[in-house]
Amino acid sequence: MEPRTKKRKSKEVSMPVKEAIMELRNHKKSTIRDIAKTLGVSKSTVLYIVKKQERTGGLSNSKRSGRPRKTTVMDDQKMFAILEKNPSSTVEQIKITLQNVGIEVSESTIKRRLHQQKIRGFTSAYRPMVCEETNPMGNTLPVTNFLGWCEEMGLELSPKVYISSEGTVAQYGMMAREDILVGEVLFSIPRSALLSQNTTRVHDLLLKEQETLASPSGWVPLLIALMYEATDSGSPWAPYFGLWPVLDPPDLPMFWSDKEKTTLLQGTGVSEAVKKDLENMEQEYESIVLPFIQRHPHLFNPEEHSLDLYKRLVAFVMAYSFQESLEEEEEDSGKEDNPPMMVPVADLLNHVAQHNAHLEFTPVRGPVPLVYSISELMCVSPGIQDICLKCSLPRSRHTPSPYDLSFRTISA
Repeated sequence: MEPRTKKRKSKEVSMPVKEAIMELRNHKKSTIRDIAKTLGVSKSTVLYIVKKQERTGGLSNSKRSGRPRKTTVMDDQKMFAILEKNPSSTVEQIKITLQNVGIEVSESTIKRRLHQQKIRGFTSAYRPMVCEETNPMGNTLPVTNFLGWCEEMGLELSPKVYISSEGTVAQYGMMAREDILVGEVLFSIPRSALLSQNTTRVHDLLLKEQETLASPSGWVPLLIALMYEATDSGSPWAPYFGLWPVLDPPDLPMFWSDKEKTTLLQGTGVSEAVKKDLENMEQEYESIVLPFIQRHPHLFNPEEHSLDLYKRLVAFVMAYSFQESLEEEEEDSGKEDNPPMMVPVADLLNHVAQHNAHLEFTPVRGPVPLVYSISELMCVSPGIQDICLKCSLPRSRHTPSPYDLSFRTISA
């Protein structure tokens, strides 16, 4: 018995066959059944070709626009962070982990993203492992990309330090290669590398709508800038986003369930504070941010630039943004506080009470007396031209924390 021949799908029908179908249909007035029998194709294929010719006036397949991107830059970074935390993760495990935090992505998309980043995967039946290629210096690809971006932006990094996720308190951090003397500059950042409402590509739009974006927090313009830049793989800051920490819902109380907050934070006052913060975020998004998004559908859409993303970015700005203090004359004149902004590299320094690095603001690049310690700053102003970070070693004595309340993560 001869094997049964698989019929072609309509989209695979050659042009001569299409022309033959229309010849029989138009000139010989053949029925759909007769045409299918004569040419050896299915009736549904014949009907599809006839209807298409009637609808479009032609037989050629229209040019396809291409497959839309399935993941955002932040989704990709979450994917890579899962691998960094557990290099033995399989594609299926990555998919499940992403689903648990509300990110729906297929296994084929995950494989494609890993391949694009030159991350090699191994079949789980033999070797359930995914590892990221490294360069001879031991830097992982995100760090390599980021360092290349720093060089392009004119950001100067001391050869005595390096960026890594190994041996740090959390996420990526800055490590010392050798002893650092008091007063040595660790890095300096040009104004053009900072990310704020004044440097984003939608700056003109934010400036135009500054009155409608006014809010009690004063953070809306920066958050919109981050929403726009962080979800665009073509952003000038894309290599910087590659080092962003992934904000998993379990990591922060604001993403916990009411039961978890009540049980684990009872008596601390944190649960009540988190509830108030969430209410403020939702009110700010619904009344200010969402209307702005809807007014500019060519740049934003509610599905991608969602309330969930907004909450995550608020948490990120809370922890990693910087702000320049006002001068005495500015304070006396009643000037409002400078808005927050993101400072690449500076946000890699983990915050501790017993700090050993000082952050200072100068109008020009170069050594100046130490002014501010890193533990005293939350954010940095867009009004400066350069930011210089200097290191001074802590004294050899125990320095107690100035805070009287501490929190501990409790494993179940």
